[in-house]
Amino acid sequence: MRASVPLLWLESEGEAAQVGRYIDLGACAAVYVGKSGHRRDVGDGYLTGRFHEYDVRRREIAQVAVTASPELTEIVQFGIPDIIVSAGPAPRAAIELTSHKPTYNNLFQRFPKLYRPSERGIPSYIFQLHDPATMVLGKANLVAAAARAEMLNGTPCVVYLYEDHEVDSVHKLISDLIFAHLRNDKRWLREFHAAARSRNEPLIARYDEKSFGGKTFEVHRDHVVANMRVVRNCDSFPEIECGVNHCESAAAQRVTA
Repeated sequence: MRASVPLLWLESEGEAAQVGRYIDLGACAAVYVGKSGHRRDVGDGYLTGRFHEYDVRRREIAQVAVTASPELTEIVQFGIPDIIVSAGPAPRAAIELTSHKPTYNNLFQRFPKLYRPSERGIPSYIFQLHDPATMVLGKANLVAAAARAEMLNGTPCVVYLYEDHEVDSVHKLISDLIFAHLRNDKRWLREFHAAARSRNEPLIARYDEKSFGGKTFEVHRDHVVANMRVVRNCDSFPEIECGVNHCESAAAQRVTA
């Protein structure tokens, strides 16, 4: 199985700097970003498929804008995952990276980015740095929600929890995951998914459906509800209830079944 040369679609130049520490961005066919903390002209265009090329050598966003495929545009409607891997125009996987504690705010921001690709048939992953002794219920809710999303959609939706001493090995694992999808290495992917689920089993046992009060984040037998608000691009989604929360705190108010 020969890997294709990847295209990487990243959330912003910040993710490019982070990912570039353990993935050779220069070996990619191209790297694109959807948002920027410095460029006013790079904003919400990703919702209609507008991304900008990232100059790997200069480590900055170039002036060149591109239009992503409809399939890729569909999976960023609840926010851009940190990494989307594609071979040509077709997305292969969506990956989110976080060291933030899995509390209300983090679940609001991360879970829609996990669910949307899975809903569209694209495997999704979150690599969550954590301390085993803290935020047990938050992690249990995230793990349970991803497992339910996978069951509903029939597409992998995987939470991979890791500790500080595993950081270097996880960086390599993320690189291996990207190229496994590009090679369509089903055996490697099956083994990775099984290993991630095995790590999560103790948390599944701790999940408490009432721990978040049933108002903001719920996992039910037949659906998952993520109650969230956005402050921009609301006209694109009539079912979204607009609010005044910062746009990064959430993606949409929607029953994700």
